Amino acid sequence: MGPLSRRGRLDALALLAVGAALIWPMQGPNGVQNAHYALVRAFASGTTNIDRARSEVGEASTTDVSHWRGHYYSNKAPGLALVCVPIFKALDLAGGGTDPTRTLWVLSLFGCALPAFGLVLLVRRAGDEAAPGYGVVAAVALGVGTLLFPYATVFLSHALSAFLVFAAFALLWLVPPRLATVGAAGLVVGYSVTVEYPNAIAVALFGIYVVFRTRRAASVVAYGAGAVLGVLPLLLYDWAAFGSPFRISYRANDLPIPDQFHGPSLHVALDLLMGFPGLLPLAPAVAAGAGGLLLVWRAGRRAEAAVAAALAVLYVGYNSAFYSPFGGPSPGPRYLITVLPFVLFALAPVVRALPLSSFALAFVSVVVMTMITASHALAGYDGKWLDRLEDRDVSLTAASLVGITGAIAIVPLFLAVAAAVVLAGLGRLGGVERRDVAGAGVAACVWALVAATAPGGGDAAHLARYLPGLLATAALVGAGAYALRAR
Repeated sequence: MGPLSRRGRLDALALLAVGAALIWPMQGPNGVQNAHYALVRAFASGTTNIDRARSEVGEASTTDVSHWRGHYYSNKAPGLALVCVPIFKALDLAGGGTDPTRTLWVLSLFGCALPAFGLVLLVRRAGDEAAPGYGVVAAVALGVGTLLFPYATVFLSHALSAFLVFAAFALLWLVPPRLATVGAAGLVVGYSVTVEYPNAIAVALFGIYVVFRTRRAASVVAYGAGAVLGVLPLLLYDWAAFGSPFRISYRANDLPIPDQFHGPSLHVALDLLMGFPGLLPLAPAVAAGAGGLLLVWRAGRRAEAAVAAALAVLYVGYNSAFYSPFGGPSPGPRYLITVLPFVLFALAPVVRALPLSSFALAFVSVVVMTMITASHALAGYDGKWLDRLEDRDVSLTAASLVGITGAIAIVPLFLAVAAAVVLAGLGRLGGVERRDVAGAGVAACVWALVAATAPGGGDAAHLARYLPGLLATAALVGAGAYALRAR
């Protein structure tokens, strides 16, 4: 086989390794996941309220509820639950659906891990458009080096939301702008609002992109019609549950609720990005990807770079105005997961320009996210991932289906992640220049300083938690320096 064929096989194996890592963990239930799970059970039994379902989702039940005219409702958007109702019914008919941990794992495979893997494939395609041959590195960095990784393993809507929004963008950008394609993009991004309400921002932004890219009234109409069809399930649910298509679950409540929004806050926005657990201390590959948007712009993809950057700014601004910007106890700003593919696809041209520097930052991101995912993902807000790993306090895995638990069961997760990183990096770290060696060292030191001093972590010893990543980065920099000297 020729070199291209071998490269293609290695890339395919890297992506399959990411997929294996996404499906292996079996995180336990909690109140946030149960808000979606209870809604699945309610839909499966033919109702919109969760009066009965709240007692059927395990001891944790859920407090993420609204009370409206004598009934309890999940305060989550219905999109994820609607997708997973057929899966739950099939599981129930097969005699499952009674163990909350295993049920949530099965539901998350289809509602979270599968969309996350689809998103990885889309980012690989978009990355190759920005820098041919380097999209797989961006895809692996997204899949196992950002918050998408832990949140693809729990039954929450963020992975599905990110997939739908980026899929719509990919349809508008990477596919010829026929009416059917534009309408399909509208339908997909419209349904993303049914999954998570803030995605109305993406609907509006992509509408502007359609106007400037196609300059055809028919395309705008097709996009708008598709978007309306995508939002229709949400409107019907709101009408059935709350008596109005425009009364959403967060606002439908007989009881007094606090103001959920205030003006956008620069201080909060900086906490989301630079604090602990913020995006950049946890995953410095995000910073490299953000820088890559400049390269995408300079390469002539100005409209796409502008849309990606605008979406990131708008979502951060919106999130900074929310009363709970991190989404409660969370290993990171989970409401910003939808932004990640719009930044990470642009990592590809950075890898092409500075392979060692960008790979070092991506590697650190992977180390941190793997530790979080392996040590009970939703407990990661305390920064004590390494402590839990040292104590062998790890997440359950698919191996528990055959009775294998404990630390040994988490080893395949680390092997899958390692395989993905090695396979994606093979052949892409050659030709390292002197400036790249220096850049890798500077990037690692800057990130270590940011991580060590990030505000908001309380007693979390940031730098100690990142020590494995720092050591690995130092090894990569040393290997690069040796390779340069040997040239």
